[in-house]
Amino acid sequence: MASESNAPSDFDARRHAAEIFGAFGIAITQPLLDLVGRNAELLIARRTTLMQAFLLALGAAAVVPAIAVAVEVAVARIAPRAARGLHRIVLAFAFGLVGLQIANGITTSPVAAFAAAIAATIAGFGLITLAATTTLLRFLAAAPPVFIALFLFFSPVTDVVIGDQTAARSAAAESDQRVVLIVFDELPLRSLLDGRGNVDAELYPNFARLEAQSTWYRNTTTAAAFTQQALPAILTGYEPTGADTLPVARAHPDSLFTRLNGVVEMNVHETATQICPESICAGSSSGGFFELAGAVARLYGESLEPGSDRTQFDENAAARIRLPTARRFIASLGPASNGRLDMVHLELPHWPWQYTATLQDTGADNELPGETYLQWPTAIGAELGRQRHLLQLQASDTLLGAMLDRLDAAGITDDSLVIVTADHGVSFKAGEPLRNPSEQNLADVAWVPLFVKYPGQAVGTIDERRATTLDIVPTVLRATGVDEGPEGFDLDGFALQDPARRDRERRMATFVVFPTPRDLVADDDGRVAIDESLYAGVQQERAAPIGGDPALRIFRHSAYGDLIGRTVAPAWIGDDDTTTIAFESPERLRDVDRDATIAPWFVNIASINGLDRPVPVAIVLNGRIAAVSETLPPDDGTSTLVFNLPPALIVDGDNTVEVYRIDGLGPAMQLHRFPSV
Repeated sequence: MASESNAPSDFDARRHAAEIFGAFGIAITQPLLDLVGRNAELLIARRTTLMQAFLLALGAAAVVPAIAVAVEVAVARIAPRAARGLHRIVLAFAFGLVGLQIANGITTSPVAAFAAAIAATIAGFGLITLAATTTLLRFLAAAPPVFIALFLFFSPVTDVVIGDQTAARSAAAESDQRVVLIVFDELPLRSLLDGRGNVDAELYPNFARLEAQSTWYRNTTTAAAFTQQALPAILTGYEPTGADTLPVARAHPDSLFTRLNGVVEMNVHETATQICPESICAGSSSGGFFELAGAVARLYGESLEPGSDRTQFDENAAARIRLPTARRFIASLGPASNGRLDMVHLELPHWPWQYTATLQDTGADNELPGETYLQWPTAIGAELGRQRHLLQLQASDTLLGAMLDRLDAAGITDDSLVIVTADHGVSFKAGEPLRNPSEQNLADVAWVPLFVKYPGQAVGTIDERRATTLDIVPTVLRATGVDEGPEGFDLDGFALQDPARRDRERRMATFVVFPTPRDLVADDDGRVAIDESLYAGVQQERAAPIGGDPALRIFRHSAYGDLIGRTVAPAWIGDDDTTTIAFESPERLRDVDRDATIAPWFVNIASINGLDRPVPVAIVLNGRIAAVSETLPPDDGTSTLVFNLPPALIVDGDNTVEVYRIDGLGPAMQLHRFPSV
């Protein structure tokens, strides 16, 4: 077999370009487009157009190879021999990328994956000296256009960017009914409650305001545990059909939007779905092309991490636009000459939990101590997550208040049908999944709020029927006078205006992506039965301990919760000379502006040396106990401590923080300070 050493001495730019495009077509183009195809929700959240998808695919195929070719050509003009050496390095790098991706599918060890990448690079460096290898690479230069075509026309992306975007006009007569549908995300009923079955008005004044003027279907369960299935169920009235069904109009042709097409005007703000056809809800992309490209690049980078299995979409996609979406929706809530559907889905209080009640961004890291994807291995990680969730729920309450204020100011509240709900719940129990339904967390995941303020209703009431989020579409259709016909629409939900169905059996779809050993076993249809006996316990849940400073209540969940807000008594304090503590970013607490848009002081991390086990600790901020937490198990003699600081106890300027080990309870309790280094 001929060797490349027999090649002509001059630099053949066309031949080298073909080899580069062929090599990176296998190393980058195909795996990246396959990754996006398996994460099509990444495009849905941004309402990506066909042209944007094409440009994305073209970039995946051309950007890196084009840069490499341009560099080689530039070098060849100065030193042809050096350009040939550079060419071998470029191709070997592509071999290394292929080796890394293969290794990542086999091992979770970074060392093993890195070793495999190095081995593939070295092997590639040798293989590309063979004429057969470079000939094959030149043939593969034709592969990227094929990959692009498959991506656009024969992958899940097709339904997103080339889906059927036309919808027939409803035969129903026009209606002058105003309908406002607000769907929150990842909001369990229990997070709203005060322990007596009511909304905790101290924590959530605007949800309480809604309770006081609407019918609260308190015994409502979701149709599914995950947004990809739960939100289409809300917007269609049909039970979820499967884990692979995308939340787009082509997969859900019969929706609230198509049934009301021509009956009322549309003011629709979807963030994680595209159920409303483009012909009805025409709109532009939620984010620019370069933002989309950046998100895809991040996803591809994550896929190169050892053990990565990126089979679920980037949930941050919708999270990044949730506040802008909320503000656009609020601004759009004005008078209308005809009937109108105002609909918004907000990824709030959904993870990542980063906002305070005043909508300050804490910049909270998405990871929590001991957390794995969709599971809480440690109690302290679950507790810190719960605090951030409740704080973000207060942010959701603030936005809800702005929406209700806007409706009141426009004079349309009284005559409108206003529906506020959530797509599914979430759980914060140590050892349990966040959302995969388990025996211990089912009540947290399944029960969600559903408030319906009917036209003309001014006094609140509670309806205890067995409702589900599937009932929203038939309720809206009844209110808008859409003729259901002699056989109805054959929906899976029921109009809430009708008498309750006392014997109703409820189920919840649970198409889990990352199974855990704690998951309930679903039936053949991917559903679990709702244990109706759990509702009695749900009613008695309390979002936070009662009493004390309302601004500190959500931080008081623990055996030492009563300490929060108290001034440290000198009699409690002792010294601990066996340990030292170092804060990761002490500058966060200096020169603080409490009213700043960004609040980086909220989450703090420290390392403690000298502990041999996890211990409870008190965090003292400016002389008052601001938080209680627990250190993680020591690793090589160092224990990690993570804690959240209540916004109410932060002061402008410099803040001082000390950490104390808690020993004992009650009068015998002592606090032993960790010396800072």
